[in-house]
Amino acid sequence: MIDVFVSYRTVDAGYGAAGCYEFFAARFGPDRVFRDCTSVLPGEVYPEAIEKALEETRALVALIGPDWLAAGAEGRRLIDLPGDWVRHEIGRALERGILVVPVLLNDAGALVPSALPNDIRPLAYRQAARVHHRSFGSDVRRLIDQIVELVPELGRSDPAGLTPNLPLDVVSNILPQAGPHLVPSSGAMRGVRLSPARFRPICLTLVVEVWLRQSPGPSARGRSRFGGSDPRSERHARRSGCSTPRYAVAMLS
Repeated sequence: MIDVFVSYRTVDAGYGAAGCYEFFAARFGPDRVFRDCTSVLPGEVYPEAIEKALEETRALVALIGPDWLAAGAEGRRLIDLPGDWVRHEIGRALERGILVVPVLLNDAGALVPSALPNDIRPLAYRQAARVHHRSFGSDVRRLIDQIVELVPELGRSDPAGLTPNLPLDVVSNILPQAGPHLVPSSGAMRGVRLSPARFRPICLTLVVEVWLRQSPGPSARGRSRFGGSDPRSERHARRSGCSTPRYAVAMLS
């Protein structure tokens, strides 16, 4: 059962979608949050998988970056194309009458009704949330809590009841050889600060899966979410190619 559908354009919200997915999946479980490149398995027919998720989901989060209304290779705006998946996802969610939350990334401007096709024009009248890369963790946690208030069923099916204590600190980048030592045995999630020249500043977030080689124990934060005893976590780990389902999330400034 999908509870939250993450809709985005790769061109301007790829990293933002990856970061949001990790926070939502940590709160509700990876099998209850849909993000196309993570939730659609190899060999699956992706249009069918997307359509199925759109019919199940209780809420859709529309991530809107600065190029969300940009033109494609043919000179026409992608949002004006009938086959645009972002337009279709939002249109179906509005048609179903479920919660649709526009999320403005960084300094993306508010949507103007006249700039949208008729079928998704109501999106411009939805109150938007804003997520900035320098306050990504706190912004997304606040967004999750607000969605739970608006859709109480999400909170009732969440055994933890609270957004997990994922890290607030923002890192510039990480060394290619960075490994398990990023997270000490005490369980505190920490990142590494290096030269910002290694990554482009337009990147919103970098989701870093930290491979913890020590055996599961009470020192690991979020053990109930990321420990090997949770089959949903194991499935998420197999999809991500991890040797263990426990991971941490780091942000890219």
